[in-house]
Amino acid sequence: MVPSFVVYSSWVNGRQRYIRQAFASILFYIIRDTTLSFPSHTTMSTKPETDLQTVLDSEIKEWHFHIYFHQNNAAEHQAALELRDAVLRLRQDGAFVAVPLFRVNMDPMGPHPVGSYEIWVPSETFASVFSYLCMNRGRLSILVHPLTREELRDHEIRNAWIGPSFPLNLANLPIKSDEIPLQYPSLKLGYSSTAHKMSLEERRKLGDDIEAVLRGEKEAARAPHRDA
Repeated sequence: MVPSFVVYSSWVNGRQRYIRQAFASILFYIIRDTTLSFPSHTTMSTKPETDLQTVLDSEIKEWHFHIYFHQNNAAEHQAALELRDAVLRLRQDGAFVAVPLFRVNMDPMGPHPVGSYEIWVPSETFASVFSYLCMNRGRLSILVHPLTREELRDHEIRNAWIGPSFPLNLANLPIKSDEIPLQYPSLKLGYSSTAHKMSLEERRKLGDDIEAVLRGEKEAARAPHRDA
């Protein structure tokens, strides 16, 4: 049997890769440039980036989902463990690529104020994992944040929540690191992907094709001319 990560690697070429990563790309773009709630010391972005090459170069390729539970609540703890087991089973069955860390934190750890565990997800299967956790989290809260060299910003203003949010302890997070904290390079996904990358010309052609289709959709907003 072909390993699931090999199957996923074969899916991320050309148009399929473009479509499959669209959800993660859009979420990153919204979180990065239009965060709705800013700490008092943070300034609003002046203008969203629209240069195609710049946007592609800065695209986030790996994410963390942190599943929270009150460590003294036996029902929440059990629900969190059952969700973790379900993710592992579905990964084994090829539903998506998601890698829970080997440990479950039974006490506050790092910025996380309650019991938690981490799930690493590459952009190639972000939409599938996000969908599954939205539908199956029960009453658990889940912190979603990108993995970049700016760990503080990733947790502070680039994060998102599925369910009620928790206050994070950001005191010891580094502002900027020398390298992107990529994980599990043996999977050749996320930042470690060796898959073919669409050229700018291929992307613009695909964009033109999409615009042509959407011209027949009355509710779809029209994109401005490229030279506007």
